[in-house]
Amino acid sequence: MLEGLERIELEELKLVKEKYDIVIKDYSKQLVINKELEVKNDVLNEQAIDFETKYSSYLKDLEKVARADPLTGIYNRRFFMELASNSLIRSERSKENCFIIMFDLDKFKLINDTYGHHIGDKVLIETTSRIKKTVRPYDFFARYGGEEFIILLVNSQVSEIYNIVERLRMTIGDYKYKIDDLELQITASFGVAATSEYNLDLGIKRADEALYEAKETGRNKTIIYEAKRGE
Repeated sequence: MLEGLERIELEELKLVKEKYDIVIKDYSKQLVINKELEVKNDVLNEQAIDFETKYSSYLKDLEKVARADPLTGIYNRRFFMELASNSLIRSERSKENCFIIMFDLDKFKLINDTYGHHIGDKVLIETTSRIKKTVRPYDFFARYGGEEFIILLVNSQVSEIYNIVERLRMTIGDYKYKIDDLELQITASFGVAATSEYNLDLGIKRADEALYEAKETGRNKTIIYEAKRGE
């Protein structure tokens, strides 16, 4: 009888041990699974951070493309119109004098036709670089189209505007463009208009008329728009 009881106890102990072994085995498996999940989670976190960094960089690149002229790197026409419109609203509140300057390079088509568009592009890039160094950091400078550029001068004095624009003109005209094996003399014509009504479209229209007059009366000069009687 005792032997029978011992046998039963041994069987029960054996069953308990088997169950214990199963629990330990399952627990060990779970530890391995948990470790694998931790590793995968770390990888996913790293990938998420990497994606966020790349996406942020991508958005910045998109923003730069949306606002910059691809050749010269300065503002494009669309972004200039947005910035200038907002700036004129602020200037109207503080009653600041603002001016629109439009200029283009004289006989630029002849440069392209004679030397090729790759030389013309380099002339535009060099011109942009020189003008950008001359305008103030808080003025807005953009490529308006082709060889035509536009500037919004904010908080400027009427008495100083002609000398300011002449300095810009001479920045181009007094400079010898050395491009590849060429040495070129480039000039530009400038048209200027006050934005007394803080109306951007009107300021551009008047500056463009002054620019047209500068080109029609000999080029390489600055013309300031004079309002006609009744305007």
